[in-house]
Amino acid sequence: MRQAGVIAAAGIVALDTMMDQLRLDHEHSHKIAKAIHNTHSKLFKVDLQTAETNILMIYLDNTKVSANDFLRRLYDVHPSDPVKVKIRASTRDSGCVRFVFYWEITDVDVEMAIKKLECVIAEFETKTNV
Repeated sequence: MRQAGVIAAAGIVALDTMMDQLRLDHEHSHKIAKAIHNTHSKLFKVDLQTAETNILMIYLDNTKVSANDFLRRLYDVHPSDPVKVKIRASTRDSGCVRFVFYWEITDVDVEMAIKKLECVIAEFETKTNV
């Protein structure tokens, strides 16, 4: 318990200074969720009803594409990419990819991520002929 003050101080700073930022993180997450939804992909889905926080889950048809292949491609930069960015995410299981938004992600970052995601999703759709 002697460290409780240190942990409490971090919580107080977060409540006092990061609440507006958390709202922005939620908006970034929802914006990317809508962009993925608007691709009308048969391989990649988001639940817009639950995309309300700074954590976004993308569900994959893992019979046609693996989460690890999707993650690898998001991180790779190809000459054909519309933007030269690397997207980092994690996988919960073979059918789900998890994005977490935090205070250093800007509106510009979100726009570039959307372009990259649209490109990569289209690639996988073409590759799997769905």
